Amino acid sequence: MTWLPISVGGQGERDAVLGVHTEVYARHRVFLEACAAAIDPDLLALCRARIAQILHCREELALHSPDLLAELKSWERSPSFTALQRNALEFVEQFVLDPSLVSRELVVDLEREFGTSGTIDFTTVIAAFEASLRLSTLLDLEPAT
Repeated sequence: MTWLPISVGGQGERDAVLGVHTEVYARHRVFLEACAAAIDPDLLALCRARIAQILHCREELALHSPDLLAELKSWERSPSFTALQRNALEFVEQFVLDPSLVSRELVVDLEREFGTSGTIDFTTVIAAFEASLRLSTLLDLEPAT
């Protein structure tokens, strides 16, 4: 439960807390939806799960299967992920921990897969969801039921 002194009422905690500023929250949701439409939904779900693990975002972690989360803990050694998924997960880890750690080699690998504009799209999407999950973590939002 969030530490903010806000009454949730009959809505989810995210809607109650972020909905305090209705217009900003509505624009936030529209932006995240537009970002989500820019990349493959399965790849985005994988990246969101890894971001949630790194940030300990319980709201997002609750959306993913325990099997996936277990596999993601050692994704570097797991045979379950494709080369694209591995590149994306490596990018996510470096980006979330410190964006200056994202290597030029990794960007080149992503550009090979996505092209330059697709790599920009991917980076924008990861940045948007990372920010949203950081906010969720900071506010300690409960998983939606």
